[in-house]
Amino acid sequence: MNQQQKEENRTDERNMPADNETAKKATKTEIKCVDGNWAVAHVAYRTNDCAYIFPITPSSPMGEEVDAWAAEHKKNLFDQDLKVVEMQSEGGAGML
Repeated sequence: MNQQQKEENRTDERNMPADNETAKKATKTEIKCVDGNWAVAHVAYRTNDCAYIFPITPSSPMGEEVDAWAAEHKKNLFDQDLKVVEMQSEGGAGML
């Protein structure tokens, strides 16, 4: 890893309050190669407090990732656990 990459990966703490641990975590640079399902699941998980998942073959990895993160008690951006509700079909989501 060269010096520029080390600089990019360093957390910039100059503009953050010392007691804001969530803000420190959110500013860390992390580079990953992911597919669209993972990317959408990640954003949805981090920005919501409840997720309704149901099995649809093309998007099943999204529900699986969200369910796994919730089981690990991974916090969202608001430092909360995400509530996951598993529906039987997409028709159930329309009833909410």
